[in-house]
Amino acid sequence: MSTAVSTMTNFMSVMQDYANDANASGTTLLNDAVRSVSRFSSLQDAINNFVSDTTSTATYSNVNTRLQNVCGIVLGAENDFTTDTGAVTGKNAGGSTVKNAVSIVPETSDLTNLSLPTAGSTTTHTYTGADGRTFTFYVKWPSSFTNFYDCSTINSSDDWENLTTSQFEALYTDISATSSYTYNNSEKSVTGSQMISGMSTLIKGLYHFWLPQGFKLAYDSFGLDFNGKTIEIQFVGCGNYVSSAQAMTGSDENPTTPTDKISMMINLPLYSVIDSANQNGNTRVDGGANQCYLDRTIAHELIHAVMYGKGIIKGSTPEFFSEGVAELVHGLDDYDGQNTADILALASSYDSLSSAMPLTEGTGTNERYTAGYMFLRYLCQQSLNTSVQFGNSTSPITFEYSGGTAVVNDYKSSDKINYSANFTGVAVNDTDLILKSSSGNLYIRNSRNKLVNVADANGNISAYGYMASGGGEINGSNFNKFEVIVGANNLSNTITAGSGGAWMWGGTSSADTLIGGAGSDVFYYTIGSGNDTIQNAASNDTVNLLGVSVSQIASTQITDSGVIANFSDGGSLNISGQAGNFILGGQTYHADYQNKVWTV
Repeated sequence: MSTAVSTMTNFMSVMQDYANDANASGTTLLNDAVRSVSRFSSLQDAINNFVSDTTSTATYSNVNTRLQNVCGIVLGAENDFTTDTGAVTGKNAGGSTVKNAVSIVPETSDLTNLSLPTAGSTTTHTYTGADGRTFTFYVKWPSSFTNFYDCSTINSSDDWENLTTSQFEALYTDISATSSYTYNNSEKSVTGSQMISGMSTLIKGLYHFWLPQGFKLAYDSFGLDFNGKTIEIQFVGCGNYVSSAQAMTGSDENPTTPTDKISMMINLPLYSVIDSANQNGNTRVDGGANQCYLDRTIAHELIHAVMYGKGIIKGSTPEFFSEGVAELVHGLDDYDGQNTADILALASSYDSLSSAMPLTEGTGTNERYTAGYMFLRYLCQQSLNTSVQFGNSTSPITFEYSGGTAVVNDYKSSDKINYSANFTGVAVNDTDLILKSSSGNLYIRNSRNKLVNVADANGNISAYGYMASGGGEINGSNFNKFEVIVGANNLSNTITAGSGGAWMWGGTSSADTLIGGAGSDVFYYTIGSGNDTIQNAASNDTVNLLGVSVSQIASTQITDSGVIANFSDGGSLNISGQAGNFILGGQTYHADYQNKVWTV
C-alpha cells in the first residue's frame, strides 16, 4: 500500500526524469508524475476529479467531513498550534507522529547564546535523512551583517525580474541604526537597529537549525536532496513588493536544468521584529492574532531551492503546484491566518476551486497556494488505496493483482500479471490498458503494442491483453487462450479474435472491424467509438454497449443477418451475424431475428 510520503517520493522521481530537458513543459512532467502514482490519466483528469470530489455534497454534506475523507485534511481548532499541521510527513497524512507548528522543523535549543558564522564565509553543513543517508551542502553568507540590498523603490514583480546583476548589486547599502524603513503599504515601520538585530537572529536560526533541518525535511518528505550544492543568503528590503509574510527564494537565472547554486533572498524589514531567543523564529512578538514561525516559511522556500537545484521546476510549471508542493512539506491545515478560512471556502465552491487551479505560471494569488496544497493532499489520500508497482527492471517481473485499484508502470512484454480477481470488463485510457474486476481497476500504463501476459491463480498464462500502437491489423487467431484486445484511439483497426474467446474494443472516433472467433467473445462499443463493424458474431457472443443509455440510441434495426444501430453522436455499429446477448444499461437483451423484435 502506498503512503503519502512514498506517493510524493515516486512523484518527484518521475519529474526528475526530465531534469536535463530544458524544453520540457511543467505540465508534461506533472502529467507523467500523476499517472505514475494514481489512477488518473493526466494532471487535468486528476484536477477534474479533485474539484468534483472535494466540493460535492452528495456523499458528505458536511465540509469538514468531506475534507477529511476525500483529502485527508483535518482542520485544527482556531489558535491551537499543538494540532498536526497537515504536512506530508505528519499524522494527518498517514505518518506515525504528530507534526505541529513547533515540531515540524525541529530545533534543540533557543538562539540566545548561539554563534554566528563569519561574514562573507562559506560554511559546510550536513544532514541525515530518516533513511540514514547523509548529505552535505554549503552556505555562502553575506559579506556584511549590517548591509542589505535596499529595493524600496521596486514596487512590481516586473521591475524586480528585469533587474540586471549589476543593477541589483548597486542596491547594496549600509543599514543605519537611526534610519527607519516602511513596508507593506505603510502598515508598519522598523528601525535600522531592529533590522541589524533581526538579521543576527535570522542568521543564527538559519546557520544552526533552519537550513539543515529544512533540507532534511525536504528529503524526508519527497526524496529530494541538496547534496553538493550551495545556497547563497541575501537580505533585501522590498518595500511594497512582497508585502505578505514570506521570504523569497530563486536563482539568478531561474534554471530549468540542474544547478549547483541557489540564492535565497529574505525580505529583512518583514522579519526584523522577531523574538531573538525563540528557535522557531516567532515573528508575532509585537502583536498579531496569528501564529507565524519563520522556520516553516524557510522550509517552504527550501522546497523551491531544492526543486530548482534538481532542475524539475520548468518555466511553465503551474503555480498551484509549485506553491502547493512547498506548502505540503510544512503543512497548511493547522490554524494560521486565513488558511482555514481559505480551505473551507474553496471546498465549498466548485467554481472557486476550479478557477484556483489553472495550468499557468504565477500571479501570487493566495488561493493557488491553498488549492495546490489541497490537491496534493487529495492525490496522496487517493493513492493510499492504490497499489502502485514499477517494472523498471531488465529482468521479467511478476505483478500481483487480486482486486482494488492498482497501477502497473513500466510493463514489459516479458512481464506477467498474476490476476486472481474476476474479470468484469475492459477499457482503455489513452495509452493504458485497463482490466476491470468486481472491486476495482488494474491500470497497465503505457501498454500500447505490448503483449500483456495475464496468469491464473497457479501462475499459468490464462489470457493475453494487447493494446495496439497504431491502426492496422491485430490478429489474435494464433492464440487459443482468452484475449483482451483494444485498438488504438482515433485509428482504424481490424481485430481478429482467437479460438479461446476475446474481449474486443476498437477504440474511439474510428472505423474498426471486430471479427469474432470460435470462443465466446464480447464486443465492446461506447459513445464516441465511431463507425464500427462486427463480423462473425455468433449465439455465444455478447455485444456490450458500455456506458450507453437508451436515450443515446437513435435507431436500431434487426435484419436476417444481424443488427444495425445508430447513435445520437453520429456513430454506428453494424453487426454481421446473430449475436446472442446485447447489454445496455446493465440489462441483457436478446434479438429475435425471426420476428425482428427485442426481448429482455
